[in-house]
Amino acid sequence: MLRGSPPWTQKRQQEVAFRMLCSTDKVGGVIGKGGTIVRALEIETDTSISVGDPVAESDDSALERSHSFLLARTQFITEKMQSFVSEAVHLLLFSCLLLLQSPIKAQTPIYISCNTSSAYTSGTNYNSNLNLTLTSLAAKASLTGFYAATVGKHPDGVYGLVQCKGDISKEDCKTCASTSVTEIGRRCHNLKEAAIGYDNCWLWYSDKHVFSRVNDVRRAVLSSVQSVSDPVIFNGHLVDLMNNLSSKAASTSSRFTTGKSEFMDIYSMVQCTRDLSENSCLRCLKEMIGYFPRCCDGKEGGRVISLSCNVRYEKYSFFQSSSQSLPPPASVAASPLLSLLDGTISIGRDGLPFRVRLSEADNSDANPILQTYCGDSANYTSGSPFETNLNRLLPILLDNGPRTGFYKATFGNGFDKAYGLVQCRGDISFKDCQDCLEIAKSQILIRCPKRTRVVIGYEFCLLRFANQTFFSEPDLRRIIPYWNDVRVVDPELFKQRLGILMSNLSHTAAYDSTKFAVGIIDSNFTQIYGLAQCTRDLSDNDCLRCIQALINIIPSCCDGRQGARILSPTCNIRYEIKPFVQTTPIPQVFIEGSTVRD
Repeated sequence: MLRGSPPWTQKRQQEVAFRMLCSTDKVGGVIGKGGTIVRALEIETDTSISVGDPVAESDDSALERSHSFLLARTQFITEKMQSFVSEAVHLLLFSCLLLLQSPIKAQTPIYISCNTSSAYTSGTNYNSNLNLTLTSLAAKASLTGFYAATVGKHPDGVYGLVQCKGDISKEDCKTCASTSVTEIGRRCHNLKEAAIGYDNCWLWYSDKHVFSRVNDVRRAVLSSVQSVSDPVIFNGHLVDLMNNLSSKAASTSSRFTTGKSEFMDIYSMVQCTRDLSENSCLRCLKEMIGYFPRCCDGKEGGRVISLSCNVRYEKYSFFQSSSQSLPPPASVAASPLLSLLDGTISIGRDGLPFRVRLSEADNSDANPILQTYCGDSANYTSGSPFETNLNRLLPILLDNGPRTGFYKATFGNGFDKAYGLVQCRGDISFKDCQDCLEIAKSQILIRCPKRTRVVIGYEFCLLRFANQTFFSEPDLRRIIPYWNDVRVVDPELFKQRLGILMSNLSHTAAYDSTKFAVGIIDSNFTQIYGLAQCTRDLSDNDCLRCIQALINIIPSCCDGRQGARILSPTCNIRYEIKPFVQTTPIPQVFIEGSTVRD
């Protein structure tokens, strides 16, 4: 029996079990691209739907067997236990989401919800209105890819909506909408509220007003069982890409967009139903993305689905149309190739190539912009109390920051309070610090207009502000690596000496009041120069942990490279085979005992 369900008949139970393609005693996966097994994620939740009765053979199950797809088990998520218990039996979700769609399987549903608490009788006014609604949705879906209709008045009124995926053809949209109408009538027969979702389209109807409201209580979460080799770097680029796509989709009329990370093989898609406002769409997408750390951390693919929006990412392209490559929000990572990017190129004075968007107005080769994060929170409005507080805070930070190289402050009270922090590299002059912060202030408002949570970092300085406190908290969610294309002659010896140097610098910086350290170590016929720095609001232990987390990334991004740097909003490291700091003399790190001599 279904847990929490009314006393259904055995036949009905078997039908539900088959339609969900799930089993409580068989946990498998879906064969994806290249033989990758994709599984339905088991998220911690107080409730779930289980089906344990045997399923009779049918044409559909034979089709499943013929394609050798393994069955998966899905745990479902709800916001409120009480509401879920009353609706548990109405939520029939497909767990066999095919991350690689074939033409034969293109019309396999991935989401079904049948609300059995409210039924209608054949031949009634509601029945007639529903038939008109569904006919209208099927006929007009392909015109623009979206259609919403209302037929009749309360208590017999029907509200219906259909939307197709933004990258499919009109013919595919029409086919999917027609299939949805047929299948929702068959699977949710004589029910007043139902929803069905395919890879190409979504359709739902209700006897209640369902338009312009975010319905994200019922979710299905799926991910690949395959893990990426560099989860920290992968997750950082994924978050930036998804945040960028969410903002873009919410602000476009189609409420849909796809994109590819410029720096890794990450392909993503986000979509809302077009009845949602920009803010509602953005909120829904953020809710879905918020489940990635819980379900899909470090996984090669993932998908979170609700009635109002859905998000998906893979390491391979799953789009049906070509999509422009989208970078993170003005924040870029390095490439192992020195190449042209958007018509500009910058080479650091020590020969380390950076793929960075530069303009003569805001950068020079000596002080390139290295990181920009425009946040995943809502915008503030012009003339708002937060904007007033921020405008008062920024001059305070710029006036005080250059004096000691670090300053943090707040301005205002309550929810409109602005928090800010500035820090300059520990070896630069007052004037260089002041000039860098002035540039950062002007650029942060241009690159991230009206954003309430922002980070911008240059070679010489960092500026950060938000509408909530971030002080004294290590931030390793956004890590950006840069590296030199040239390899060292003796990588094993170089790696050993670099490890000694960076370990020494991590401890020196962590336990120094400036949270900054530089050093040099001999390596065969060359020398390695290194730098480590934390923002000074971090404790000694948090600083050490932050720097060591970046050092641990070196083997995966920069092994055997002549130079590299890795940045986060709260700490950064760098090494080169040529001098790049203004400190003289540079402290020498000796191999035996790893001691430091000034």
